[in-house]
Amino acid sequence: MCKLITLGRNTSERSILLQPADFINLRMTGVTANCSFETEGFLPWKESTLKKLELEESFEIPELIESGRVVGKVMRRVADELGLSRDVEVVSGSPDFAAALVGTNTVRSGDLCDRGGTSQGITLCSRSKAEIEGLLTTPFFISDHWKISGLMNTTGKALEWLQEKITSKHHLKDELSEKRPTGVVFLPYLSGERSPHWDDNARGLFFGLDLETNAETLLVSVMEGVAHGISQIIGKMESAGCEIDNVRTTGGQALNALWNQIKADVLGKIVQVPEMKDSELLGAAIYAISYLRSCSIVEASDSLFRIEHVFHPDKEKHQFYQMYQPVFETLYENNKGLFRDLVVTKQSLMNTKFTEI
Repeated sequence: MCKLITLGRNTSERSILLQPADFINLRMTGVTANCSFETEGFLPWKESTLKKLELEESFEIPELIESGRVVGKVMRRVADELGLSRDVEVVSGSPDFAAALVGTNTVRSGDLCDRGGTSQGITLCSRSKAEIEGLLTTPFFISDHWKISGLMNTTGKALEWLQEKITSKHHLKDELSEKRPTGVVFLPYLSGERSPHWDDNARGLFFGLDLETNAETLLVSVMEGVAHGISQIIGKMESAGCEIDNVRTTGGQALNALWNQIKADVLGKIVQVPEMKDSELLGAAIYAISYLRSCSIVEASDSLFRIEHVFHPDKEKHQFYQMYQPVFETLYENNKGLFRDLVVTKQSLMNTKFTEI
């Protein structure tokens, strides 16, 4: 918004406001359109905001085209350059998170999407609105439903970080999956944490190391720690009265069978893995299909979504993981003051110039 104010004060000509996707659509179709997500809270600009900032004479907001609606046909020169039919139509899409939800068929109350890549997004579709401390509740893009979400900063990144530190020579052995829980509890807060703590000072922690701990144990404990974090978020949802019927995982983590099984064991819930792991791509296709078939997003998602694999929780392992869950949650509460002190001390150290003797 600060950039808009600066541009408005220093430009005499009236400009059209476009998001990056809108600009690509313009280059494809020649149509200036606002394809921002129409759900409350996701429109980047509003006429009322421009008026408050006295910028309505400086900028123009194009007509809003809802997700799943046609922007226009591909221009001839673009079609020829890309080798496309000149009859191809460009359909307005959605943000990545919305495409992932549609792509995992998370479209009914009780459906939960675990979107795991470098970071984590745990999103529940719920018919009931629930304001839960540490989580985010916003209107769902399906009427009369709510989106309840928890976000984790460095989940897949934590595993990648550890693999780099202990060298790529260490591979997870098949038999290691039988030696769980590892007995080492990991807090995956390598860059602060969002849900449920919203604490920039939170830091990573391995708890329970002993002489039998090896590289493979640490790798598995990272996956367990992420699963415990997901469990903490889901636990808050359920404590608030939310019902969870289906857990579907997507993203890079969905390719890791051991991690999928660990999630099922920690959560004590069946974890479904979609046929299409890149759910954002499938979600974008679903938006287009909903237009081509003149059907709802739910109907289009139902027609294209497929489950490839199902991971059932091991009841015995789940009982042990339930014992470790309060350890995981208590570790943060007991150390958050120390995390803050550690960050302050480190910053002070970085700003100190030592005198060489």
